[in-house]
Amino acid sequence: MNASRQQEHEYAFESCAASARQVPSALQKLGWPMRDRGLRSIRDHYFDTSDLTLYQAGVALRLREKQANSELTLKTIAARADADGMNRRLEISQDAGRTGADGRRIAATVLGRQVACILDGRALREILVLAQKRHVFDLECPKGGLVQVSVDYVTAPGAVIKARWLVEAELIHGPVRRARGVARHLQQALRLTAATASKFESALQQTRRTLPRPPLDTAPLVAAADPFGIVGERVFRLHLHRLRWFAPGARLGVNPEALHRMHTTVRRLRTALLVFGPCLPARAVKALNADLRWLGGVLSRARDGDVQTDLLDRESAAWGGGATDAMEIYREWVAQERAKAHRAVRRALVARRYARLLERMQRLAESAATGAAGAAWGAQDVAQVGPRLIRAAWRKVIRRGRKAQPQACDDDALHKVRISCKRLRYLCEFLGAGSGVPSSVRLAARATALQNCLGAQQDAAIAGRWMQEFLHDSKRLAASQRASLIERIRRQAERRRMLRKQFAHLWRRFDRRKHAP
Repeated sequence: MNASRQQEHEYAFESCAASARQVPSALQKLGWPMRDRGLRSIRDHYFDTSDLTLYQAGVALRLREKQANSELTLKTIAARADADGMNRRLEISQDAGRTGADGRRIAATVLGRQVACILDGRALREILVLAQKRHVFDLECPKGGLVQVSVDYVTAPGAVIKARWLVEAELIHGPVRRARGVARHLQQALRLTAATASKFESALQQTRRTLPRPPLDTAPLVAAADPFGIVGERVFRLHLHRLRWFAPGARLGVNPEALHRMHTTVRRLRTALLVFGPCLPARAVKALNADLRWLGGVLSRARDGDVQTDLLDRESAAWGGGATDAMEIYREWVAQERAKAHRAVRRALVARRYARLLERMQRLAESAATGAAGAAWGAQDVAQVGPRLIRAAWRKVIRRGRKAQPQACDDDALHKVRISCKRLRYLCEFLGAGSGVPSSVRLAARATALQNCLGAQQDAAIAGRWMQEFLHDSKRLAASQRASLIERIRRQAERRRMLRKQFAHLWRRFDRRKHAP
């Protein structure tokens, strides 16, 4: 039985019993045609391993018992909230028929076999049961679009978990602004507060189970008197832990955040090799850098596929799902390229070369600590080495930035500026307050602003290249479809020009003598 994929767009609010009872009257004040779908009972069974492998990978496996049938869903846990608070989650669902709440039967389904790649033989078992009383209302916008509002009373049978009232506004079809309008109306009329966690996360946090927590993005705290080699050991151990943590989620390929974090970890590690390389064996550094370049290249193509898919999903949601034939064909091509790239990621993360990479990192972390006393750099305090490194990284950003004229240079030149900004930012984060440069925190913040602007410019450039690659490879497009895609490429070029103007503004603020470290 095949599984269907869809992107969920919803607003979720915490409520109380009194506010929940006022939802129907508040919806009527909108003046939209409303249909009361009635009250229904739902029972959700969540499955995971004993050590919460799926939770660590950023997904939840749920069996929902309805009045007529059951549905099995694999969905992302971490909600990607937009600036206005809308949650966007990927859901992969299949009809479960009469499949009972049994881990062995769940493992035999399509979704069960999909998650088996990261379970390493561990058995699925039921970890949580939630019961809901849900009152559903359908709202049809006169200008087009359907928004479903639900009032949920959530309990956990057999567990000491606080009951919870929730009000949710989910977009069924139409532009996202329809759901946004309904959500804002309910929030203001009933004085609701945005929910900070999903039903599953909130209930799991209230259990006595110790939940796995991802390693922090920031490096460990550094004191000015810490030996430089010891700081290198801490940085390598932290990033080795991050690689191992995010690898299952990257292999599964459902939650894009896991692959994004792993890709970022590889970039930070390559910067760490440049920074702490003088404290380490040269041959080991060269071998590990080659392995990290290989892994980064594999992850990069998959990350580009995730970004392009996200851009298409956002555009589709903004315009209500309407798309030309050319864009539908292009979306299918992007999905195929993304799937191909994720298969390459799965092969890479089970390859012997990846295992050797982890072993080399472990040995290198030990070398940074044990060899610190014998190395000239490693024995020095961070406050002695830090200012030289930060000033050198800052000068490289300045040199590349002044050379790159935003409106005239090519994308590669701006990408080099972005790489320099990332290395400056990561260096400031590695050394922290102990770097000996009082302005390192502000410098990292300014470098991050430049990096984000150039990252958006790079995403637009990649979108244009992907469309051009598709046009070159595709033989079944009509002339009108090709014209439609060429117009999309032109829009991406226009977006790049706007982002380059934004970069020029940020650069003028960055390139000031008073900001020099």
